[in-house]
Amino acid sequence: MRKAYGPGDTVSAVLNATRAEGGAPKGAKVTAVARIDGAEVWRGETRVDAEGNCSVSFDLPKQIETGVGSLSLVIEDGGVVETASKTLPILLQQIPISFSPEGGDLVAGLECGLYFEALTPWGDPADVSGEIRDAAGNRVADFSTTHEGRGSLKFTPAADTEYFAHITNPKGITVAAPLPKVLKEGASLRAAQPVYGAGEALGFNVASSKGGACKLVLSQRETEVAAQKLDLKAGESALVSLTPATDIDGVLRATLFDADDKPLAERLVFRKPQRELNIEIVASPENAVPGDKVELTIRTTTSKGEPVSATVGLTVTDDAVLQMIEKRQQAPRLPVMALLENEVDHIEDAHVYLSADPKAAAGIDLLMGTQGWRRFSYLNADEFMKKHGDKAKRALAFREEVKPRSAVGLGGGVGGGGGVRRAGAPQPEDARNDVNEDGALEAQGEAPPEPNNAPPVEEPAEEKAASKVHRDAEEAEMADDKIAGAPMRRRQAMVAIREYAHQLREGRQAGDRKDFTETLYWNAGVKTNERGEAKVSFFLSDSVTSFRVMADGFNEAGALGQSDALITSRKPFYLEPKLPLEVTAGDVVMLPVSLVNSTSGGMKVVLEATGGEAISLPENFNGELELKSDSRGRLLLPVRVGRANGMLTLTLDGKAGAFSDRVTREFAVKPLGFPMSYTAGGMMDKPQAITVTIPEDVHRSSITTSARVYPTPAANLMAAMETLIRAPYG
Repeated sequence: MRKAYGPGDTVSAVLNATRAEGGAPKGAKVTAVARIDGAEVWRGETRVDAEGNCSVSFDLPKQIETGVGSLSLVIEDGGVVETASKTLPILLQQIPISFSPEGGDLVAGLECGLYFEALTPWGDPADVSGEIRDAAGNRVADFSTTHEGRGSLKFTPAADTEYFAHITNPKGITVAAPLPKVLKEGASLRAAQPVYGAGEALGFNVASSKGGACKLVLSQRETEVAAQKLDLKAGESALVSLTPATDIDGVLRATLFDADDKPLAERLVFRKPQRELNIEIVASPENAVPGDKVELTIRTTTSKGEPVSATVGLTVTDDAVLQMIEKRQQAPRLPVMALLENEVDHIEDAHVYLSADPKAAAGIDLLMGTQGWRRFSYLNADEFMKKHGDKAKRALAFREEVKPRSAVGLGGGVGGGGGVRRAGAPQPEDARNDVNEDGALEAQGEAPPEPNNAPPVEEPAEEKAASKVHRDAEEAEMADDKIAGAPMRRRQAMVAIREYAHQLREGRQAGDRKDFTETLYWNAGVKTNERGEAKVSFFLSDSVTSFRVMADGFNEAGALGQSDALITSRKPFYLEPKLPLEVTAGDVVMLPVSLVNSTSGGMKVVLEATGGEAISLPENFNGELELKSDSRGRLLLPVRVGRANGMLTLTLDGKAGAFSDRVTREFAVKPLGFPMSYTAGGMMDKPQAITVTIPEDVHRSSITTSARVYPTPAANLMAAMETLIRAPYG
């Protein structure tokens, strides 16, 4: 429940568990084990409630040496056993903490907003609290993190005084962190509220130690959207309101300039979007089984509920795979990416910021105050490029627009620049090119049009024919538009949108589950029609699980939206083996096989297993199990892996009266012992013979051989290129 603990602190943790096919495992037994520095320090048991939640709490030892800790919770839901683990963020002696004064600086005598961010030594957020003290040890303010290891406070610094942050929680942190230096003169700029509503005026508290004329400018992407001139009194704060256009939203930059246009203070603020896109996802059928064809209906509407055409990106993937990534570390969705990502250093816990979560507004404010780009350099671009030449242009990503002058035009005549001028043609004085001090050509003016009596330049016959065909095609296309009453238009380029939709394998039999594809559908550009509707379809894989549909969209007005939905794939009876990723030849694996009865009646299950020649199963294995209604069980299947190398196939058959399920899975087998390799090469100036002696104790099936000949350097280069190109996906 916290992102940092010290020796002797009380650790609290909450677990939420859901079954893969949906529903909470009510009553499931949970065993919690805490380990510190390699030793178990606590063990406890609890049960999952009807909502799928449970909690544990324990005290850390008062003496901890290195602080390497973990908490593991083992959930036993009938025959299904899963483990959830987390690293315990134990901090000893020191916490990296950074301070970011609101507006840029701490100024003596002016109330200042101070943002801070605390991290663990390994870069994760840390929850801390403590006091701000001066060099004499006097407490001047309290501070505490509220989201992602970030927090803020307000205080008025004094001149010629140093301040330090003393952490009191977690316990045992004795090293104080210094605050930025206090300036004797300067200005402060504080936002009146954490986040501003759609179309709302933006308020700021502005103060200057010297006072005088200044200007507050609000800009977005280097474009000024509002400004107001001020006449401040020394040391006094003034509330200033700026009102940009109602359709200006997202991250805005507020900058306070003095009378000489020198920036004094600056900060980022966030204004909520005026427009929103609502996305509705309807799946048919509602209750699906493995292998079903699923049709998704996507509906897009405005915030007022009116249908609108939009472009929607769709992804359908196994939710169990997504849950393997901690929620705060999952990638941000489209609205957060478009409105926030480019303006901050990094984003984590992205699902909070634009949600209905009560912490959303404060979270955005803390993100802007700590990770937002608070400091900028201002310069005269023309003077900068004149002084530093091409290096400056590269630094500014400057792109010059080249206007044609003196180029040969179609059908004769001489146009503008970059081409060859007619010999003997007069060159106007204002069209000359001079070389500047950096060695670059500077155009001093535009060339006037050539005289009408200038002799035409003959176009080559091939180019003339191609140009005529191109002109005729364009004229015919525009004529068709004119006849049809359409406005004149130019040919538009086509855009290809890649789509992936999972299909059933050929010859699939119901109840025979071999395909466990995780991602079932992907499309970056599903276009809804004028009624705001679009339909897509795909087939479910053989997994019994929940698939998450993630939709992110935008319309022509710039409105953004996102939505999620779940598709559950169920069977009344199914089995689920948990195979290792790989084994070694000769291993004996106790393979856990979960058996699930989702019906309202009991059943007797008979489990059978078959494998290839390299897999042997015990003859005396008893694969029978009684399952009550809506219950789960587990059998341990001992599997002996013979000497093999490569992929092996194991098929499990479960029969329970009228119900049956067959699962076929593959796993990798590595040869026994340590890998050995032998490589030889040489120059092909004459026939070459290479002899390899195979040791007697090496098993035949563990040997692989490859021979490659590179007769030219080009062949060697092509082989290198093949390692860079990943067909068919680029």
